[in-house]
Amino acid sequence: MATTTERKFTSLRKRLDQMGYRQSLGIESLPLVDKLFGDLLHTTESLKNAKQQLGKHKEEKVGWERESLNISRLTYITISEHLGAAC
Repeated sequence: MATTTERKFTSLRKRLDQMGYRQSLGIESLPLVDKLFGDLLHTTESLKNAKQQLGKHKEEKVGWERESLNISRLTYITISEHLGAAC
């Protein structure tokens, strides 16, 4: 029967291998590598989420710019009509 440490080692080794990290891993390095690997996964997920949010914000920005342009045009037309009527 495998101990908790052995199971953690085997699980981490498998996850590292799946991601292409095939360098040797000593049992004494398990806590550090486990923490660093967890941080890597968290950072990767955070980057993915940030990119998705950026895409949404870019779409919103385009919408706001389009709306601003429409308002500017309407303002120009209204002012032109008002000045034309005043003359």
